[in-house]
Amino acid sequence: EIDLVGKYFGVETVIISTLTFSNNVKTLDDWKGIQKVNEMIRQIAKSWEFSPTKDINVRLILVQELANFTNQLIWTNAKHMGYDVDLDFSINGWDGMKASFLLDRFERVSKYFWPPSIPMVCSKRPNVTNVSCVQNKISPDGGHWCTPTLGPRYSASIACLLGCVYNGESGYLLGVVDTFNIVNKSVR
Repeated sequence: EIDLVGKYFGVETVIISTLTFSNNVKTLDDWKGIQKVNEMIRQIAKSWEFSPTKDINVRLILVQELANFTNQLIWTNAKHMGYDVDLDFSINGWDGMKASFLLDRFERVSKYFWPPSIPMVCSKRPNVTNVSCVQNKISPDGGHWCTPTLGPRYSASIACLLGCVYNGESGYLLGVVDTFNIVNKSVR
């Protein structure tokens, strides 16, 4: 709970990452559930109000839009591979439109292995008889992100969020909405 982190550790700024697509998402309903959770995260951050009278130190809750970033990578790769996807990321709810391609998987890999999404792990679309592909640099297995290619961006987004809050003359220079706008503009 956010209040406890502030109370017991003295944290003033909390960053919550949005949930990303992974091989744990088995159905489009699962994917819609992930999107609902991400919207709840955004609403928590937008509605958080610091109260100096409470015994809580958390002043701001920021959202690291990891899902938005990684989804754009997966969608762009899928388009490159020939899947029918739209790349207009400015449309609200774009990551729920034509999302069935996410469920294109290597089903015959193993009965114990959760097969990855082909557009998430492959650089080229394999034929239907293949159980492997030429890997891309987004995800090695559908459950993890490629650290050499995505790790620096992950770290930079955290630094950017914290910089928006703490690099001002008076410490807390910006509010949550201003921080969202600045970060979103700077990472495009």
